[in-house]
Amino acid sequence: MNVWLDNWRRTGGTVVIAGTIISGALFSRSYVLGYLFEREYWAAVATVEVVAALGKRGSASLRLDPAFHKLPPQHLLLADGKWATTGNGDFLRKLRRDYPGDAALVDYYRACWDFWNKNYSSAETVFRAQGQEVELVRTVASLGERGRLRQLAETATSDEARAQAWWELGEPVRALAYSGRKEIWDTVRERVGKDISHDEYAAALKALAFRTRSGDVAEQIALELGKLKVVQR
Repeated sequence: MNVWLDNWRRTGGTVVIAGTIISGALFSRSYVLGYLFEREYWAAVATVEVVAALGKRGSASLRLDPAFHKLPPQHLLLADGKWATTGNGDFLRKLRRDYPGDAALVDYYRACWDFWNKNYSSAETVFRAQGQEVELVRTVASLGERGRLRQLAETATSDEARAQAWWELGEPVRALAYSGRKEIWDTVRERVGKDISHDEYAAALKALAFRTRSGDVAEQIALELGKLKVVQR
């Protein structure tokens, strides 16, 4: 009897120990695998970024270069010009040479640097090439540079940039001639018959009709012109 009890206790103890080991392994497995997966995942992301950014010289990814992060993030480049020092200008030239795979990003940084250093022609060339003219107009407006703003209103290559410039200058009728954006159109409608004549409104609508590619806007223009004909009879 005693021998049987001893055997049972040994067997039971073995089962408990084995169960504890198995439970621990199952618990830790998800943690270990999760940790390993996360580590491997970010390693794979870094590898993909490096490979994608490889230029003809085999440069690494600019975004993974710690030195790059001493510059402001992209959305803050035009918020303040304190970063646009001579040293950072030289640094950007070096980045442009070392990271040909990230040329567009470096060119944008350089355009913002040029803007703050009043190299307007160089800055505008890049902003236009990258479809950022509206952003440029808003920045010029925020600085109160009305002369530059009026120049952009006359020379911007995108209709939305011209509309934004005229809007910032307080000339919504001229803005409407380039964009049917709701805030512009609503403002003009409210002022028609007051400080904006029906003829001015009609001329802006006709100009917009030649530029718009939106069927909805074209339809609304037709309705508005129809209303004006009734009013002017």
